[in-house]
Amino acid sequence: MEDILSRLKSGPVIVADGAMGTMLQAAGLPTGMSPEGWLLENPKPVRDVHQAYIEAGADMILTCTFGGTRARLEHSRLAEQVSEINRRAVKIAREAAAGRAYVVGDIGPLGKLLAPLGTFTYDQAVEVFTEQATALAEAGVDGLYIETMSDLNEMRAAIQGVHQAAPEVPIFATFSFDRHGRTNMGVRPEQAAETLLS
Repeated sequence: MEDILSRLKSGPVIVADGAMGTMLQAAGLPTGMSPEGWLLENPKPVRDVHQAYIEAGADMILTCTFGGTRARLEHSRLAEQVSEINRRAVKIAREAAAGRAYVVGDIGPLGKLLAPLGTFTYDQAVEVFTEQATALAEAGVDGLYIETMSDLNEMRAAIQGVHQAAPEVPIFATFSFDRHGRTNMGVRPEQAAETLLS
């Protein structure tokens, strides 16, 4: 397969996969357990979800790492397994893709408010995102997908962390907007676009 940026510039539209968490719940993920922790002992259901999306026509699959930062994993007492979890998720996705789809590392929000609204500092956020992005990049993803953000500063921290970890890896960045065209932090699409282009 050609690299993902070349495909985006010259090829047809890239079709991405869909939800992971709800699919895993249907496959037996226990209520309250993180998918990232479950995949260590149960790789087959995760692999099966990836394969189902590829068979449905997905050209790009996201690793099962939406909550794979130290900040999110500490809720499941898995903070010390950030590298292991993220690397394992890439391996599972690669096995499922078998050269038929791009494997992109999924990076979700921290689940914490950044200062001044919360106690988590910008520098702490950069450090946490860098740790996850490093593991994903070293495991061999085709890109990094920062998703479902609502805070401009958190997105900036995520992008900075990814650049520090893997400056050569393509970045995809998305915000989550409500029906009124704002994120839950009040960010409008044009503000998000201006931030990402600056």
